[in-house]
Amino acid sequence: YARCTGRPGVCIATSGPGATNLVSALADALLDSIPMVAITGQVPRRMIGTDAFQETAIVEVTRSITKHNYL
Repeated sequence: YARCTGRPGVCIATSGPGATNLVSALADALLDSIPMVAITGQVPRRMIGTDAFQETAIVEVTRSITKHNYL
């Protein structure tokens, strides 16, 4: 999409396994210089680190394959 239109691609995923499924696409987009915005779900902040349902440290997982990463 981004190559054809010049606009960033946008994708949305749920937390946990949905977010981890984006890892390959994010790495590929970074290596190919393709603009991409990925929005994922996350457990509430107060539950981070408590092994909550579908909790994944997605910020840490994707930090090295993204230019910006926000929680």
